[in-house]
Amino acid sequence: MPDASAVVEAEEVPVRATVAPEPVAPRAPLMDQVWAEAVKLMAVWFATANDAACIPEPLLNRMNVYEIEAPDAEGSARIARALYREIRESHDWGRRFPELPSGSVVEKLSLLTPREMRRAVQAAFGNAKVDGRDELQPEDVDALRANRKARIGF
Repeated sequence: MPDASAVVEAEEVPVRATVAPEPVAPRAPLMDQVWAEAVKLMAVWFATANDAACIPEPLLNRMNVYEIEAPDAEGSARIARALYREIRESHDWGRRFPELPSGSVVEKLSLLTPREMRRAVQAAFGNAKVDGRDELQPEDVDALRANRKARIGF
């Protein structure tokens, strides 16, 4: 059997199950070095979680845990500008908007998490277009909408 390498990423490992079997438990044998050598597979695993304490112990004891602090104000501003630029440059209509958002827009976006920022920037572009503008204004950033999860159903 030829050697193989793999990178496996499990984003946001779920919290501990209370009734149903744990959804990540079947992955535990895959992480075992002895098993990996037996099948000549070396896998590099990356996982994310909001709280490492919620990861089942059989998985956690096979991991190196790195805690990443939330960005500071300047870091959040850099992320907001980068997301604005990324979204603007990925659409033809983005050329009509300035290369950088105003400081007041960045300031409002910086209060959000990066995931919320992405949704807020996308919605802000739409809000500006609906109002017939080619520049974002702070009121285009709807922080409440960015935090709200989409509902399933009718």
